[in-house]
Amino acid sequence: MQEQRLIEVQNLTKIFPVTEGFIFTKVVAELKAVDKISFHINPGETLGLVGESGCGKSTTGKLLMRLMEPDSGVACYRGQNIYEMSKSNLLHLRRKMQIVFQDPFSSLNPRKTVSEIISYPMKVTKTYSGKQMKKRVNELIRLVGLSPHHANRFAHQFSGGQRQRIGVARALAVNPEFIVLDEPVSALDVSIQAQIINLLRELQDTFNLSYLFISHDLNVVEHLSNRVAVMYLGKIVELADRDELFSAPKHPYTKALLSAVLTKDGIQDEMILEGEIPSPTNIPSGCRFRSRCPRAEEICKDREPGIEEKANEHFAACHFA
Repeated sequence: MQEQRLIEVQNLTKIFPVTEGFIFTKVVAELKAVDKISFHINPGETLGLVGESGCGKSTTGKLLMRLMEPDSGVACYRGQNIYEMSKSNLLHLRRKMQIVFQDPFSSLNPRKTVSEIISYPMKVTKTYSGKQMKKRVNELIRLVGLSPHHANRFAHQFSGGQRQRIGVARALAVNPEFIVLDEPVSALDVSIQAQIINLLRELQDTFNLSYLFISHDLNVVEHLSNRVAVMYLGKIVELADRDELFSAPKHPYTKALLSAVLTKDGIQDEMILEGEIPSPTNIPSGCRFRSRCPRAEEICKDREPGIEEKANEHFAACHFA
């Protein structure tokens, strides 16, 4: 019997109105940050979500956490539609789904101690109280590689890597099954990045956690992910098993991203993309990548390619994949 998918997303869409005028009431355009994307995440799995800045990665993570409401589409947790949940059910969901934010300097309350930051989710969800809460806080502090004597310090007294460890401890406070990792190492030095990535892998193995790992760093994504989805201008243009995607990419955009990755032997034969990224408020007709694609033909201008299975569990949105 096939195991139930933990997260199931179908045709998820988020549109932001672009306004102008004295009090910004006139809508002059629409920005499709996320445009009918679909994917799933299995228990204990990491799905890497990669793409250039502004492609919709972080918006996708916030939509999954229901920190934003979608314009259309469905996101289900163990078969339950997240966007149809009542407030009480949503509070229960918060115990199962958590997020670690990109910036460890702005995501922690500077007026709260480490103990107060980590215990706050427990208070909101009423998971622990009293002595149990204090014991749990100390367990989590040790678990992420800090010392219990750090509990009464404030966030500004820590380095970036230590702050991100506090953010991870806060996410683990209510025993979640799924964590959105929104570029959790992009603001850190390379040596500290490795420490945090290794910590995340250890925690996943220990607690069978599932991750949506959002990043623009393909080396980090390859190290942590089981499958990888590539986004471009709000669309997922390729989705495959990690090894399959890195060894045999199908979409020209994925090939261009991978060609710029620094390998052990140095930079590969880099595939240079011509032109600028189109404005998300003025997306090209047909294939949205055609204005930068070296393989574009007339059909790419006339018809938008749907994402289709090109090999075993390897999906791509390209007429010539």
